[in-house]
Order: sequence, then structure tokens, then C-alpha cells
Amino acid sequence: MKSETSTTEPSEIVARIELVGAVVILRRLAPQIAVSVTQSIVEGGIGVVELTFDSDGATESISHLRQLMGDHAVIGAGTVLTVEAVRNAASAGAQFIVAPNTQPEVISAAAEVGVPIAPGAFSPSEIVSAVHCGAQMVKVFPARALGPKYFTDVLAPLRGYKLMPTGGVSTENAGEYIRAGAFAVGVGSALMKQEHIDNADWSAISRSAQELSKVISEARKT
Repeated sequence: MKSETSTTEPSEIVARIELVGAVVILRRLAPQIAVSVTQSIVEGGIGVVELTFDSDGATESISHLRQLMGDHAVIGAGTVLTVEAVRNAASAGAQFIVAPNTQPEVISAAAEVGVPIAPGAFSPSEIVSAVHCGAQMVKVFPARALGPKYFTDVLAPLRGYKLMPTGGVSTENAGEYIRAGAFAVGVGSALMKQEHIDNADWSAISRSAQELSKVISEARKT
């Protein structure tokens, strides 16, 4: 059964993520800080944000951001490990779900509430298994252990799979992953320096997001 809070088809959300080319991961930020950081990121041109479920007040933050951002951003839930967490995320208004691993029951729960999911995988077998279970996209994690060339190699036989390298991705190497065939990249602390958050330097975070958006755009032209 599709979630009452979900008004957009899963394929449309996946298409929006692909258009932006990046998911910015906010982990363990206080609710008000998460709002300010999200606004800064969106102003910088990256309109897709994932709030991890190991953050205090995650459901409240997701719900608030959905209301605040409207159609200007896609707001998802990350580090979703259980069926209950999937349902809670959907009830809060999460438009996509990300997990660090692949659990068939979690993928099925996401399908039941009508929210696209990117489960975590590492090997080609895990990637294929995630897609066969119903995942529309796959978070390849940790990408730092694999490197961009891995995606070129894996996507040769798995052409058309929507892979999102996460873990160790930064503005410096995001373009390499995009050129290797990644449909989007997951970027976390590499985009936001702790000093910028501590000093409420939101313009610095906006500039980082703008730079990432530019890197992705340029990579897609080559």
C-alpha cells in the first residue's frame, strides 16, 4: 500500500535524483542545524538531501523539511535498517530511503509504502541481488575501497543499473565517478566542513554545493 504522504511516483523521485547527480548526506545534525544546512545546500544547486535515521529527531526533521522545502528539494531518510524504520520514514514524508546494506524485507517494505530505496551493496552479486529484490537504485558502499574504475568495470555487464557510490566521495573525485557511469554520488562530510557548521557559515556550504554541482555537470559533458 502506498504511503498517504507519498504523492510522487518512485520513478519520478529516482529521475530527480539522477538529474541532480548527488545526494548530500546529513548525519547526526541537530534539527535546526539540519534545516540551515539543507537550505544552504539547495541554494547551492544540490536539491537532494538524506537525513540519517541515527540522528536525533530524524523523523521530525524530515517532516519539517518536506513542509519547508516543498518541491524545491527531495528529502530522504538514510541508515534505514528495519521495516519499522521504513514505515516511520515514509510516515514522516521521506521521498526516498537509503540503507547501508541489502535486506529483502526492508526493500519490500519500501515498495509497500511507495518509496524508492537505495540499499547498500559492495560486490556485483550483492548489487544484482538488491535490484532483483526490487531496488530502483543501489548505494555502492564504501566506494573509497573500490575507486571509480570499479564502476566502469561493473557497469559493462550491468549496463543500466543505477549505482550511487558513497563513502569517500568528494568534490575532488565526484566527477571521476560520474564519468565512470554512476548515476549519482552520495556525499557527506566532505562537502561540509565542521568549522562551517560550528560557525554557522552557511554561505561556505552553499559554495561547496555549487562547486559539486558544477563538477557533476562538467563530468557529464565528457
